[in-house]
Amino acid sequence: LSILAGCAMVAGGLRLTGRRYHLMGLGFIGGGLAVLYWSVYALTMYYRLLPQAWALPLVVLVTVAAGVLAVRLDSPLVATIGIVGGYASPMLLIMRQADYLGVFAYLLVLGAGVLAIALWRRWPLLNYLGMLFTYGIFTWVLIRHYEPAHFARVMPFLCGFFALHAAVMYGHNIARRQRTTLVEILGQLLNAGLFFGFGYHLVTGAHPREWAAALTLGLAAFYSLHVSLLLVRRLHDRGLLLTLTALAAFFLTLTMPIALSKEWLTLSWAALAFFLLWLGRRVDSRFLRLLAYALYVITLGRVL
Repeated sequence: LSILAGCAMVAGGLRLTGRRYHLMGLGFIGGGLAVLYWSVYALTMYYRLLPQAWALPLVVLVTVAAGVLAVRLDSPLVATIGIVGGYASPMLLIMRQADYLGVFAYLLVLGAGVLAIALWRRWPLLNYLGMLFTYGIFTWVLIRHYEPAHFARVMPFLCGFFALHAAVMYGHNIARRQRTTLVEILGQLLNAGLFFGFGYHLVTGAHPREWAAALTLGLAAFYSLHVSLLLVRRLHDRGLLLTLTALAAFFLTLTMPIALSKEWLTLSWAALAFFLLWLGRRVDSRFLRLLAYALYVITLGRVL
């Protein structure tokens, strides 16, 4: 009965949208989606009328419907309700299970849905909610269930979360050839910081600290590759180029003190300064050139 009521609310809301009672129609759609989410929870967890394995596929179905309706109606409200319900479901459905790999796979599916919406609509709040919910649930799982022996199974999922939400933050700008704003730049920085913090914790918990250099080097290569692709496609988005370049330089710089001795560190600073100077001239960035000169001064100080 509750599932039928939720579907009826969504159908009724659709009939009201685009007319005099458009906002009321969106409210009915949002309420109907909320009823459907709670119905799945009651169906599988409370009354146990279906096996628990059915819960997440049903939640995915409701979330996909919410995304399609949000894009069709151009409604951030419907999208937000769908995403919040989709991300809240693992907390309700998988609370007592230690088998968290299914939760991570589900988060990747939801992240792909957020990316699909982001390519069509520019809704920064939705992008931030998806990223914060993903890392929040990831933190909850680590606290409750993670052990260093699980590193090889958990780290690939963390890399997937990072890559997905990096694409979410600038996917719309690239697809629609729109300039990146401060909102997307801050999202990139937050995503990189969260991934590095979690990744460093996982790597150093399972391996010697020097192994973390592979993490920073991989991040530097990731952002450098994106800069190259943007230049090849002639997408001269100055803000995005500078952000990605700065992140690549930062993680490359961070690699050196983690992996190298004092003597090699001095030479690496000089090489990094040369790279930044070359890149600054290529993208015509005065900031990068000044940063390169500052690194040359630091290198000279270390030599002296």
